[in-house]
Amino acid sequence: MVYLLYGEDTYRSRVKLREIVAEFRKKAGGVLNVTTIDAEEDSEAVLSVGRFVSFFSEKQLFVIENASSADDQVHKYIRARARDWEKDSSFTVIFWERVGEGGRSGKNKFIEDIKPAVTKLQESRPLVGAGLHRWIDNQAAGEG
Repeated sequence: MVYLLYGEDTYRSRVKLREIVAEFRKKAGGVLNVTTIDAEEDSEAVLSVGRFVSFFSEKQLFVIENASSADDQVHKYIRARARDWEKDSSFTVIFWERVGEGGRSGKNKFIEDIKPAVTKLQESRPLVGAGLHRWIDNQAAGEG
């Protein structure tokens, strides 16, 4: 499975990321190999995703943050393997991007390239107006 969470509202997309990871842990009975990689800080680590099988758990979950900031070698590796990752039921990759589709300089090429292999995607656009007020009210109600 391949998930893509992206958008300028990083707070809500981080909340969604934590929910997804928690749900996977719950389904795996607490035995889940979770690896988080920030491709902006360590793009070389992305090149090891999917190359090794975990001996300690049946399911593996990789959270790759900021992959759009990585170099072309990493993008090429992801494009070449993303379709296989999507089909593998014991292997899940979640891409978390803090940028929107358009980005500051036109279309975000990484997001456009990865979309065909994505099982589920969610864009977090900034809330404005009545939507923002509803969200604040819901958050306040949740906090009591």
